[in-house]
Amino acid sequence: MITEPAENNDTSLQLPPLSPLQRIDHVVVLMLENRSFDNLLGWLYRDESPPRGQPFEGLHTDLVNPVTDAAGRITEQVHVDVVNPSAGAGYRTPNPNPEEGFFATNEQLFGVRAPADGATPDDRGFANSYIKAVERAKGSTPGFEQIMQAYHPRDVPALATLAREYAVCDHWFSSVPSQTLPNRAFVHTGSSSGAVDNYPDCYNDSETVFNRMTSRSQQGALPTSWKIYTGTTTEDLPMPVDPRLVHTTTASLTRITMLPRPLALRS
Repeated sequence: MITEPAENNDTSLQLPPLSPLQRIDHVVVLMLENRSFDNLLGWLYRDESPPRGQPFEGLHTDLVNPVTDAAGRITEQVHVDVVNPSAGAGYRTPNPNPEEGFFATNEQLFGVRAPADGATPDDRGFANSYIKAVERAKGSTPGFEQIMQAYHPRDVPALATLAREYAVCDHWFSSVPSQTLPNRAFVHTGSSSGAVDNYPDCYNDSETVFNRMTSRSQQGALPTSWKIYTGTTTEDLPMPVDPRLVHTTTASLTRITMLPRPLALRS
């Protein structure tokens, strides 16, 4: 959120112009549940070219993923496609969810759950991994082709418009190729303390960016306030949270203010 200085025609009262950083009032970090870039924005420029000739590494129609048998022989090729929300898939494709854990992600990227040191990912394990996820959830494999489907921009207009009008990073990778909590820990602390999955324990007591802001304020820097909001529970934050500040309401958004240990609380 940017502050525009008020216009003042009295030159004797004019202040020095604000720097770009000084014009920033608030920084908002919105963390959503994990969806892949390809699934939501891979077709962003399917029907047009990126502006100003910029490169964009999205999807193209000749992308395929192999299905292999127990001997490693290719039995089928699954081609990339466009989700049809009106066909009953809605906005839950792929459904069920693909596996997200560290070893499952290894299988999707490398084709095996424990690749050798220095192995190069070829992204050829998505179909095989998703077949296992569908079998576990449904007992059979119909619909496993969903893993290679992505939304057309007309079906995700808000995200597509934001990406076109502002900026989108097509090479922004997660800190941990795995589940939600280790990556949330990285965003707030720069570390997941070695955790690569949500369970059995992803709690992280590393110093957070909020500790740093509070510490700088206590050392005489300009006061910096902060808030954390969550729509679910404190379990979604793998960091210290003062339970007394968790307000249970009927609203869809619950406010949680983190306790920046061992420093005094600022809000």
